[in-house]
Amino acid sequence: GGEEAGLKPGDIIVGVDGRETTSVSILQEMVARKRPGDKVNVEYIRDGKRMETVATLKNFDGNTNIVEKEVKKTYEFDGVLFENISDDQKDRLGISGGAMITTVGRSVWRSAGARPGFIITSIISEDGRIRISDADRLIEVLNELSGQEIVVLGMFNDGTEYYFEVEVD
Repeated sequence: GGEEAGLKPGDIIVGVDGRETTSVSILQEMVARKRPGDKVNVEYIRDGKRMETVATLKNFDGNTNIVEKEVKKTYEFDGVLFENISDDQKDRLGISGGAMITTVGRSVWRSAGARPGFIITSIISEDGRIRISDADRLIEVLNELSGQEIVVLGMFNDGTEYYFEVEVD
C-alpha cells in the first residue's frame, strides 16, 4: 500500500497514526497490530520535508483480504491424536491416503511403538488388510476393531516404512 499512498524509495517513515517510529522494529510492531484493509496515517520525510499520507494496509498477497490460518481438524482415539495428511504429502510419499499421528499420550499405543509424525496407511486385522484413506476412516475402522490385536502399517514423512502391533481398546 506504500506506493499507492505516494511513498517512494528513499522516503523515511517517522510516524504512523500520530505515533513516532524510531526504529524498524517499532514500525513493524505498529503495523502488526493492524489488519489488511485498515487505513493508517503515515508521516514521512522526503528531501528534508516532513509530509503525510494515508496508506491502506495489504496482506502478503498484495490485497486487503484477511488471511485465515488453516487449522487442521484433529481426531482422537484412545489418547492418540490424528489428523489428515496433505495432498502434498500424498504426492511426495506416493500414497493415496492416510492419517498422521500428531500426539501419543501415555497409552498402549505409545508402548506399542506409535510415534508422532507416523502416517497410518493401512491396518491388518483378523478380517484382512484395510486401507486408511483419511483420519475419519481410521477412527471408523478402530471403533469397528475394538478388542482385536491389529498391525498398524505406514511410514514417516521421510518415507521410512514402519509398523507396530497394538490391541484396540
